[in-house]
This record gives sequence, structure tokens and C-alpha cells, in this order.
Amino acid sequence: MITLGSQGYAGGLVLDSFERAVTWQPRAQSYSRVANPLRCASLYSESKNIAARPTRRLIAFLLAAIVFAGLIAVSIPDRRVRGWSLGTAYAAFFLLMWGLTIGPLNIIRRRPNPVHNPVRRDAGIAGGMMGIIHTVIGLQVHMGGNLARYFLPPPDLNSAARLFLAANWTGLISAVVLALLVVISNNASLRRLGLVVWKNLQRWAYAAAALAIGHGLAYQLLEKRPRILIAFLCATTLLVFLIQVAGWRVKRAAA
Repeated sequence: MITLGSQGYAGGLVLDSFERAVTWQPRAQSYSRVANPLRCASLYSESKNIAARPTRRLIAFLLAAIVFAGLIAVSIPDRRVRGWSLGTAYAAFFLLMWGLTIGPLNIIRRRPNPVHNPVRRDAGIAGGMMGIIHTVIGLQVHMGGNLARYFLPPPDLNSAARLFLAANWTGLISAVVLALLVVISNNASLRRLGLVVWKNLQRWAYAAAALAIGHGLAYQLLEKRPRILIAFLCATTLLVFLIQVAGWRVKRAAA
């Protein structure tokens, strides 16, 4: 499962206040707890130092996503804004889909799957940020940048207009959810909310991803993009879904 995550991952243990650390170990098929306040305090101090600065991995993911988006943008020289909109959309999509597979693949391969996986965290944060950037740029592509026309029905509401409105609303809601998840992806939010509440909020990443997929499919149809792109989007979504189901089945069997 995807977790945008906090930067409180240290040594494979997830801090739950100062008193304990919890992680799911597939091989042990159980939850293990470390009831050592001094060790947890040490882990907390270490994770706090990590959280004080962006990780190099996150910066690398963002730079790679921007380069990827730029390559798509320059391939459409006469419509540069639309190019950046497409580029950031696909960059966000791939990062989010990748993040959704990291947890299930760990479970399938019988590897530890900590709540705070640093790679999953950084992929999720980078994907969320690219999704937000896409939303800002995408609202400049059509309707002369008139925001009202993106979200309010026109006088002559036909099927294409309905699809256009649905695509915009799903994209906007997805971006808002992603923005909120990025905001709480830090140690301070984890301490303030508690592990259970924080984790439940992070699970909204599934809803954000589903809305983003619906938004993307709608625009594939509205803009009459090549069928190969539509097929690729559907195939990638199906693959991620199957990996999620496989991971859930392995975890359920181990419970």
C-alpha cells in the first residue's frame, strides 16, 4: 500500500511515541514491539535529524520528474503549456503508481514492510507535488484559463461537457487530497495525530490515486489521444491493482 509517509523511519522501526516502535514483519507473521524508551528516544532523535532536511532521494525523484515532464513539453513546441500539463500529469501518475506497488511487493517477497518506507514516502511526496503542479498548469490549457468554465456547467450541457466537468472535479479533488497528504507527511504530524489516525489519513492516497486515474482516462477520451496511450494507462492501472490484490492475499494468509 502507498503511504506518503513521515520522515520518521529509522532502522526499520516506526516510532509510536517514545515508548514503543512497531513494524510488521512478514516472516514473523506478527507485530513486534520494542519496549525500550531509551532506544526509542534515540531513534526519535535520529529520525528528527533526518526530517530536518529533504532527503536526497526526494530531490532526485523531483528532478527526474521535472526532466521527464520537460521532455514531453518540448515534444509539443507549438503548445508548450499543454505539453507541461501532459508531462507533469504522466510524471505524477508513474510516481503514484510506483508508490502503490512498493508495499505489496515487499509483502509478496516476504520482506519487512515498515509503515514508513523511505522510498515509498519520497515517491508519494514527489508524485503528490507533481500532481499539484499539473493541476495548476492544467487549468491554463482550456477555456482561456477561466476557472469557472472548468467547474460550472454551461447552458448547453451535453455529454462531452459532462465528461469535461467530471474530469475536472475528479482531478481537483485528487489534487486537494494529495496536497493534504503531503502536508502531513512529517514527524510533527505523526506525533500530533498519533500513529493510528495518521495512518488512516494516509490511506486516502488510494482514493486520490483512483480519482487521478478517472481524471486521466476522461481526458484521454476528451482530447482523443492515441489508443496506445489509453491502453498503456489501463494496463498500468490493472497491473498495480493485481499487485495490490496479491499483496493483500499474502498478508491475509500470514495473519
